Amino acid sequence: MVRASVTVCLPAYAHPEGVRRALTSVASQTLQPLEVIVTDDTPDDSVKRVVTTFADNLNIRYQRNAERLGSPENWNAGLRLAKGQYVKILHHDDWLRCPDSLEQFAEMLDREPAAAIACSATEVTDCDGKPMRIHAPDSVSMDRVCRNPGSLLIDNLVGSPSATMVRNGTATEYDRALVWYVDVPYYIDILKKHPRLMYTSEPLVNTTSGMSTSMTTLCREDPRLQIREFLYVANRLSARGMLHRSHWKCLARMCVAWNIQGEMTLLDCGATRNQARAVARHARWWRLRLGIYRFICRWAGKPQA
Repeated sequence: MVRASVTVCLPAYAHPEGVRRALTSVASQTLQPLEVIVTDDTPDDSVKRVVTTFADNLNIRYQRNAERLGSPENWNAGLRLAKGQYVKILHHDDWLRCPDSLEQFAEMLDREPAAAIACSATEVTDCDGKPMRIHAPDSVSMDRVCRNPGSLLIDNLVGSPSATMVRNGTATEYDRALVWYVDVPYYIDILKKHPRLMYTSEPLVNTTSGMSTSMTTLCREDPRLQIREFLYVANRLSARGMLHRSHWKCLARMCVAWNIQGEMTLLDCGATRNQARAVARHARWWRLRLGIYRFICRWAGKPQA
């Protein structure tokens, strides 16, 4: 039986129907939250009107931001107000998939007092709510994340903040300098201090992919922003002795995928000369491997992956 109190933080911006769906999923939970905190960047009252319809069913604290805070400061605004022992972020375009989702998250943290974060698999849906895929890493990979949190910069197996619950008071805030990789250093900081990650392969949340106005969609088409932020996080890892050659190999593969050649773009994005040289060297080697692979595929008459 879960004894801990839970705060749900819902950072909102101009998506009232998404907020309605998210709050409906919270109101139907077997474990009712101590409070729901809605921090609203919306310039009009559209989200506020939706929130007021849940006032009889949920203990909601609504805060309209005087100025638009943006991502992730709007997330941090809710976290600062949270009073529950456990804190659950739920983005306005995501929702809890099961009636006992909150209870399952809380039970994971109850079982392991040394853990500061719990996460679940997610069902990824399109803009109309149609299921697209399940993001469900295996337990062996998640155990590896505990041993090497820096690997999250290469592959964020934890996923969206909506797929997590954290122990209040043990987490730092989300870094306002980041957008694309904003959740990665947040998870790394938690796991560095509390190297225990609770995980269930059951999808407890639905996350939305492909919304034209979402920050994820906008950033996905901006390779320079991704490079800048990758370097920013990599330098933070380096300062803590957590950087590995595999990080530069990952950035090199990204450059190859975007057809970025040479060192100038990397230097323009803030890389040091040595970093740019290392990434360019790995990229040349990766292009050579791809070229050999494609030649073999053509020679063997096989389709290229």
